[in-house]
Amino acid sequence: SLDRSVLVDSGASYHMTGWDAFTRSERKTKKPLSPPIPLATANGIIVCRQYVKVYIPNLCTTLEMLVLDSCGLVISVGKTFGFMQLL
Repeated sequence: SLDRSVLVDSGASYHMTGWDAFTRSERKTKKPLSPPIPLATANGIIVCRQYVKVYIPNLCTTLEMLVLDSCGLVISVGKTFGFMQLL
């Protein structure tokens, strides 16, 4: 288990993080994305081709994270909490 900082982002469309943030066991869950997902970044368009399953202890859940070359651990508010409706 890694001691990781998490960024919860209301503007993120996907959960994502960099390859170096995964544990050895998480890396074993790597799967191809079909089709690949293009992402608009400040540096232009990148194409994500893989995802990894990551357990997030604070949320008591496993999330499918897009694998990027370099990125902090980002959790999408919409993907995580979008199913909840506030009254």
